[in-house]
Amino acid sequence: MVNAELHKGAQTTGQNHQKVKPVWVPATGSFKTRVKKARHYLKYRAWAPTDPAEGGIAVFIAVCNLRRYHSLWAATTLALIREHYNPRCLAKDGSSWALSDAEILEAYRLAGKRGRFPTLGVADPKAKALAARKELYRQLRRFWKRHIRSEGTCSPAELRAAFIRFRGGEDLSLDRFTKAVAKVIGASTVRPFGSSRFYRGFHLKEAQGGSGKTTTASAAA
Repeated sequence: MVNAELHKGAQTTGQNHQKVKPVWVPATGSFKTRVKKARHYLKYRAWAPTDPAEGGIAVFIAVCNLRRYHSLWAATTLALIREHYNPRCLAKDGSSWALSDAEILEAYRLAGKRGRFPTLGVADPKAKALAARKELYRQLRRFWKRHIRSEGTCSPAELRAAFIRFRGGEDLSLDRFTKAVAKVIGASTVRPFGSSRFYRGFHLKEAQGGSGKTTTASAAA
């Protein structure tokens, strides 16, 4: 879940000294499942240094995981840290360097500030697929708001091509595109009298050099 070696040089000032920047995505599963994953992480995998000077960043990494990967609230995070991580916070002489509740909650607050701190890498194919779908849906909503107007008709291929241009040329299969449109927009194709399938109900406005040129491209609600 987290390679602690990548984070030892990171400071709580928000600087990122990683040579490789991993990508984190939220964990999937119910609240109970995410708590179970977090418990296992804290007990067996989270970095718990023997040098108290490294305790602050180590706790921040653990808290950031619980907030941004496991998607847990502050109270749950605090309870799990107390029970499953604090017992591992031991210096070489056996003394505890565990942080106070106030310090843990402050780490939780800071962990929510996007872009200030090192991100956490995960290897969860289901979570990555979920994150990819969410990003696709977000892009599709933006595309619809900027380039779709009421009335008209067009083919799914024409609409897909415009969407691919909108997202910078990143390819997307026609099947995946039409499923996303149905999911996010609630629009499906029609095929009257055996003709090719098309969308009906709104059109695609193609902005070309500010000319305001439009091509019909519609979808049924």
